[in-house]
Amino acid sequence: MKVIFATRQLSFLILFVFIFISCEKYDDFNDQVQFLEVSYFGRCFYGMPAGLAKEVFLSDNEAYLEYFNSKRVQSNKIDCDTVHLPKIDFDNYSLIGKFTSAGGCHVYYDRKFVNNRLAKTLVYYINIEYTGNCKVLTTSMNWALIPKLDKGYKVEYRVEHIRL
Repeated sequence: MKVIFATRQLSFLILFVFIFISCEKYDDFNDQVQFLEVSYFGRCFYGMPAGLAKEVFLSDNEAYLEYFNSKRVQSNKIDCDTVHLPKIDFDNYSLIGKFTSAGGCHVYYDRKFVNNRLAKTLVYYINIEYTGNCKVLTTSMNWALIPKLDKGYKVEYRVEHIRL
């Protein structure tokens, strides 16, 4: 009887340690993410997503330059022809974005990632809270600089609109 009880205790202890170690793999990812405002790229790269891309995953410098050069503002008021984008270390990071829009007087964003290493899936959660009856449309590309993902990873985007 004592052997069965000791075996159960050992089983629960192993299960607890496994769950604790697995949870750490989920929690540390958000500490390594840098959420970027559109101003990070400079005033020459404002506007709607290039083409119709509402979900963007850029993992190399060539794709980064191609995407943002297609968004480069052409204006008589500012000289954007010679402006350079901020450097990103694509050996260690990727740039991810999800276009969202919401209407209201005030809009608040709560963003986080859940990294499921076992399923090789990264989920980007974007909760948008908006208040008031204003007819203002607020848009965001929800840019985030994330640690480079291993090959075979899938990225999912989950957006929730919350009207207060």
